Amino acid sequence: SQDMNLAASIIAPARAGTEIYARAYGFDAEQYSAIDLKHFSDILAEQSPDPAIAEQAQFLANSVSDAVILSESGRGLPNASGISLYFPTSKQLTNPSYAIENSLPDWQQFLISYHQTTFDRNVPPRVEIFQETNNLTNTLPTASENLPLWLGFQISGLDLTNVNLLVGQNQDERLKLLEFDPLIPEPSRLANGNAVYEWKDGLHEDFYIWHTRVTWLTDDAGNGQFVILWPLNQDGSGNRRTARGVLVSGQTGEEFEASLVFDTTSRLSVQAWAFTAEGTPYEISAQPGDTFIPYDWFLSDGQLTRELGVPMILNGGAQLVYDWLPVPNGVYQIGFEAKNQAGNKNRTLVEVEVAQADTLNRTYLDPYTGFQFDYPADWYRPTWSNERLFSTDRTGDTALQITIFDESTGLSAEQIRQQALKDFGNVNILYDDQLEIAGQPAVSTAYGYTDSDGNEHTGLFYAFVVEDNGYVIDVDGQRDNEPATIQIVNTIANSWRFRPVGTGLFPGQWPRVNLDQISVPSPTDFEQEESGSWQRFEASWNSQVFIALKSDQVANDRAIDQTIQAMSTSAGTDVNGFSETPTYRIAIRDRVWARRDFSYVDDGGQEIWGFIMVTEQSINGEINHITAWAEAPAATYNSVEQNVFAIMLSEIN
Repeated sequence: SQDMNLAASIIAPARAGTEIYARAYGFDAEQYSAIDLKHFSDILAEQSPDPAIAEQAQFLANSVSDAVILSESGRGLPNASGISLYFPTSKQLTNPSYAIENSLPDWQQFLISYHQTTFDRNVPPRVEIFQETNNLTNTLPTASENLPLWLGFQISGLDLTNVNLLVGQNQDERLKLLEFDPLIPEPSRLANGNAVYEWKDGLHEDFYIWHTRVTWLTDDAGNGQFVILWPLNQDGSGNRRTARGVLVSGQTGEEFEASLVFDTTSRLSVQAWAFTAEGTPYEISAQPGDTFIPYDWFLSDGQLTRELGVPMILNGGAQLVYDWLPVPNGVYQIGFEAKNQAGNKNRTLVEVEVAQADTLNRTYLDPYTGFQFDYPADWYRPTWSNERLFSTDRTGDTALQITIFDESTGLSAEQIRQQALKDFGNVNILYDDQLEIAGQPAVSTAYGYTDSDGNEHTGLFYAFVVEDNGYVIDVDGQRDNEPATIQIVNTIANSWRFRPVGTGLFPGQWPRVNLDQISVPSPTDFEQEESGSWQRFEASWNSQVFIALKSDQVANDRAIDQTIQAMSTSAGTDVNGFSETPTYRIAIRDRVWARRDFSYVDDGGQEIWGFIMVTEQSINGEINHITAWAEAPAATYNSVEQNVFAIMLSEIN
């Protein structure tokens, strides 16, 4: 609390990555604001760029370990340690009664100070959708089960807590949500191997493929509706999902605010939780004949509301079942929402026209190389395993396997075919043929063999080359099903095509610029020029919006405070109305910076705000000071400082 600017900037990402409780309650989980104290401390101890905070966090983690006599938890809470801590991410989520009922006045004061600091330093994150692969004309992009929509997107900001996928349809000037899924960042690992899922400061580029299918909840009588199912695990994994609604007792008619928990393997409900009027959760025993009414969720003016949907009767096992079904034809909204620790949100949505085709096949689109093909609708969705794309029918008797070969050394389709046969081992070649796949020459080979259980198999594979990759499409089935095997592989080959997908580091909007000692991404609407020892990045739309960077080797005994004082003196010399703050420290990503904010009035009477920031960097054993000097008119400063300047500094390497 004595250095809140620094503490908040380090604690915010640790809080975002900490194990939280009450995820079974979906949207309402945030109101409980319960995090695992030791997991929080472990993250701070290992990831804090400030040694003093890391030392105190390690002391706290050790204290929790000493205090807890016994703690057990299920697989859904792998980082549970036995003590939780009330830590709402923002003031809006803080329950006023906590200030009255808690016995930790210092922690209450910390929360007040922390929330104010994170609120002051945060503006809404930026959310950009930079590519729609099937938007080839000026009309709406189209999508279906056989034309999945590939969306590339970029999130930028500080202290990010959540990034969510949204799919919905306009209804009465509201967006009725059909899907609201948390996206999971790439994890980092603690020394004990536990994963930390946190959105680092800076730029995040990713993609999402929408197959136009969402979850449909139904009962044995056929009553049903699309529902939002929430993952219970922080990383989105595991086999538990939950749906919110109202449970009505079939015997007494009593109504309960409730949450049904579903097993993703059986797709059946397996557990129910209810809530008291005060919001306290407790497990409840659902009974056959009870009615569950799931909520419909709506987004309007940035606010989330809910209404009761279709009543469904629990079956003899006191269960409901869900499935993934295609949405009906129509125009939908799809996009992404990002939120930071201050509770500030931003979202970007695009319109998509869904036009489902009457077919018994589904489509797989590979997000990296862009190949796409159709496969039977009653097969499992293909997944990557051991560098091969794999799927089977529901019986497991017929299997698809796709292997990609790096063809940059000049392999031909025939050479790839020979390599595939070598990998297959002892099989009998039945016949060879030649054909075309996606306009490229290909060779096909039919083969047969007997497996270790004495079952006879027939398989057919195609080998071909496209640009830098070689491909082998192999379908292997029981000999009794040979006609079906041939039909499946032909369906795949005939539907094979390539689409323009793919991601690159900061594509388009943020190309990386290599400077003398450092490199930094810069927005495309900023122009770079050298100015003495500085590299200046200036907004093309306003020359008064700029950030200048330099990296200087300094004597080992020269302190950062000396560098920032020298820069500050230079900035204020003969400048009208110049004022500045004392030096304070903040953390951006994994660096601690010393910072001074300043303001002045330019010759035209316009107020200008800016900052000077300095951090240390070791290069070949020598200490360098990286210095940043940024300015913008006061009216636009907060936005450009968070969405441009801070992002550039977070990505320096």
